[in-house]
Amino acid sequence: MVKEKPDFVIMGDSITGAWEKEGKEAWDKNIAPLKACSFGNGGDGIEHLLWRVKNSGLGKDFQPRLVTVLVGVNNLFNADPMDLAAGMKNLIDEIRKMSPTTKILVLGIFPVGEKSDDQRRQMIKNVNAQYEKLADNKDIFYLDFGSSFVESNGSLSKDLIRPDNVHLTAKGYDMYVEKLLPKVKEILGK
Repeated sequence: MVKEKPDFVIMGDSITGAWEKEGKEAWDKNIAPLKACSFGNGGDGIEHLLWRVKNSGLGKDFQPRLVTVLVGVNNLFNADPMDLAAGMKNLIDEIRKMSPTTKILVLGIFPVGEKSDDQRRQMIKNVNAQYEKLADNKDIFYLDFGSSFVESNGSLSKDLIRPDNVHLTAKGYDMYVEKLLPKVKEILGK
């Protein structure tokens, strides 16, 4: 977290929250210099993040130039892709209402499950297809680099994903930065 008002906020669930643990080195070297802060909480679904946004100081206390959102994996068994997309749209609308000049970058949900036939993988593809439709490439952007965490045989990379087949290793956060940073810099004009 930064002590000054952030230009760049990353919101999400435990994957976002772990920037302060497994991702700390990648964060400190690459993300923190962008005046960034992490707003992640383990177990959060879209509805939890929406509540946290509504009850934050966003718009009053700070108006970041960019908010990146990675959330939805914890909702996979509770909703269909259209419901998750509607939840993401509500979240985007709330962020824009509270901080109208803030740009939003929605990230595709990262793949989970050890093997390519894990039922959550297809659900994630369907949800990500809906998330992508929310982007206007003016104020709302979409980026999906989940395939970077998958080996050629369809299994998750053991170097990048922890044994729980959901969360990232330190090397996984290095990959996250490698894929995220160019888009963030493009949007921020850096």
